[in-house]
Amino acid sequence: MVDEPSQFFYRRTARRSGVADGRVVRQVAGGHEYAQVRVSVDPLPRGSGNQLAWRAGSHIPARFAHAVMEGMEAALTRGAPGRLPFVDILAAVESGSYHESDSNESAFREAAEDATEQALRRADPTLLEAVLSITVSTQEEFTGVVQALVISYDEIIQAISARDRTASVTAEFAASKTHEFISEVLRNTQGTAEFSMSVVRFIESADGPPGAQDDWAAVT
Repeated sequence: MVDEPSQFFYRRTARRSGVADGRVVRQVAGGHEYAQVRVSVDPLPRGSGNQLAWRAGSHIPARFAHAVMEGMEAALTRGAPGRLPFVDILAAVESGSYHESDSNESAFREAAEDATEQALRRADPTLLEAVLSITVSTQEEFTGVVQALVISYDEIIQAISARDRTASVTAEFAASKTHEFISEVLRNTQGTAEFSMSVVRFIESADGPPGAQDDWAAVT
């Protein structure tokens, strides 16, 4: 399972387009359930966020539109345990079908979520890694040590400030380097350093949290 820090530091996106159908056909107590949804996904420029579109016309009744959108959002943002949210995706409802007496919101929500998940798998999914702005605050005597550590990781110092015998050094780090860097700083400042960090942007990464690569292998 992917832990919470990994959920914070990693996302997924798509490299190309994908299309898939989700279908619910089953017997339930007192009758049947039916829903069919076709969803397409396309990559958007980095930082665009997710967008939803409706192109199904009258193939899916308006009363089920909200449930369909909920299913698509679930696939993009929640998924199953251990998976990572998708970002910068345009997901569109292309078509679908229904049965006047057997279709309901629950069936359409499930069909839309399944269609979106399968479309994402066909869209060459890839991992994104956070770039973090990290500020290290420590006693002035350790300023040179922190600067040297930043440089040793081939990162550029973006800001240095000092106040009341406390110095702050700010630099950007890829998430995969963060844990080791923080450990090194603490070891070399006698455990006195304090840290603050925020996500600046996401970049494509070949690595990621354990297990994340296998459960979202691309399909054709």
